[in-house]
Amino acid sequence: MATPASNPVSVGTSVAAAPTLDTAILLPTLSIADDQSCEAERLGQIGPLTPVGGLPLFLRTVLTLQRAGIANIVVLSGVEEDSLKRLLSKDSRCVAMVRWMPMREFPPEDARTWEAAVQNIQGACLVIGSRTVFSRGLIEQLRQHVEVCGGQHVVVATYVGNKPSADSTELMVLPAGLVRGAGWRAVSARHRTPLHLIKAQAEAEGRLQRIPISMESSLWCQTLCRSSAVEEAEQRLLQAPKGPYDGVIDTYFNRKVANRLTRLFVNAGWSPNAITSLSILIGLLSAVLFAQGAYVAGVIGALLFQVSAIVDCCDGDVARLTFQESRFGERLDLIGDNVVHMAIFGALGWAGYAHGGGSLLLTLGLFAMIGNGFSLWVVMRMKERDARQGWTSPVQAERSAFIVKNLASRDFSIVVLLFAVLNLLNVFLWLAAIGSNLFWMMTAWITRSPSLRA
Repeated sequence: MATPASNPVSVGTSVAAAPTLDTAILLPTLSIADDQSCEAERLGQIGPLTPVGGLPLFLRTVLTLQRAGIANIVVLSGVEEDSLKRLLSKDSRCVAMVRWMPMREFPPEDARTWEAAVQNIQGACLVIGSRTVFSRGLIEQLRQHVEVCGGQHVVVATYVGNKPSADSTELMVLPAGLVRGAGWRAVSARHRTPLHLIKAQAEAEGRLQRIPISMESSLWCQTLCRSSAVEEAEQRLLQAPKGPYDGVIDTYFNRKVANRLTRLFVNAGWSPNAITSLSILIGLLSAVLFAQGAYVAGVIGALLFQVSAIVDCCDGDVARLTFQESRFGERLDLIGDNVVHMAIFGALGWAGYAHGGGSLLLTLGLFAMIGNGFSLWVVMRMKERDARQGWTSPVQAERSAFIVKNLASRDFSIVVLLFAVLNLLNVFLWLAAIGSNLFWMMTAWITRSPSLRA
C-alpha cells in the first residue's frame, strides 16, 4: 500500500477519459450530513478506531471501498492521522493509493481544500463522512450511476421507510468539475460548509439526484450515532448475502443459530481457519460416538454432527465480516467437511460390523467412504476448471453449481440426525454407499460429456 505524504499534487488518479468513480474522500471525524441531530450524542463514543465486526471502523471503510472498485482514497485527517496510518500500514490487504490531507493544513471549511482534493480527478468522487458503515453493493450502485449518467450530478443516498431525513446519510457523490467551478461560491451563506454549498447549487440547477436505499436491502448505510448502533450494524453485515452452498436447513436454522456464535468468535479473535478446524474436530468426535454402535451414542453423535454444521457456517461469516476470504480457507472448508463425512461412514460401518452386522456393513462403510472421496476429487477438479477457464454455456455453469452445492450442502447433517433418532443408521449406510458412488459417477459423466466439455 502506498501512503504518500500530505502533498495534494502526489495523488493516484483516474486517467480514463470516460467519467468514472474510483476516488473516495474520507472524513474520519467530520459529518457531512444535513441532519446533525445525533452529532452531540455520538461525540466521544464512536471513532475511526471503534471495532465494528472485528475491524476498526476506518479499516472496514477502506477495505469495503477497495472491494467495490475504489482505487484512490483521500483522507482529511485530524489528530488521529498517525494512528490511522499505522493501522493501514500493518494490513497487507490495503492496496489502495492513500493520500493524507491534514486538516491543520487543509481545513474542510476552506474551498481550496476541496479544490485540492479533486485536483486530478476525472468524473466524480465519493465523499464519506464520519462513523459510517455501508454495504459494498451501495458503492457499486453509485459507481454504476456515475458511469451511466456521466458523473454530472451530485448524488445522495435517500432513506426510504422510517428514516426522518432524506439527506441524513454520510455519503455523497460530487462531480469533480462542479467542485472546481466557481458557481457554488455565490450560494447563500446559510449553508454550513463548501459541501453544502455545492449541493445547494446542484439542487438549484437540477443536478441533484437521490438514490433510494433501505436498511432491509443490499443497498444500505448506517451512521453510528451511539454504541448500540454498532451491534445493529454488525447484524446487518451478518445478513449480507451468504455463500452459494447454503441449503434449506442452513437458511432457516443453521444460519440463525450461527449468527450468535459468529459474533462470539469475532470478539474472541478467532480466524476463519481456526473455526473450520473446530468444526472438523467436533465432526470427528461425532464419528467416534457413531463407532460405539449404541442408540444413545448414535443420537448424541448426530447432535454433535449438527453442532459441527452450525459452527461450519461461522467460518465463512467471519471471513466475509473481517475480509479474510482465501482460496486456502475455501478448500480447507470443503475438504474438512468431506473428511468428517468419510469418518462418519467408516464409523457406522465399523459399528454395524462390531454389533453383529457382519462384513457387509463394514464393506458398505468402505464403499461410502470411497464414493465420498471420489465425489470430492471430481468436484475439486470441476471447481479448478471453473476458476481457470469457466464454462462455455449457461447450462454448464448451472449444472456445475448444482453439483457443488449438493456436495457442500450442510443439510446432510439433518438427514443423519433423522436416521439416528429412528434407529435406522444401518439403512442410512446403505443409502450413503449407493448414493455417494452414483453421485461421483454422474458428476464424472457430466464433466466429461462432449456436449458439456469446457
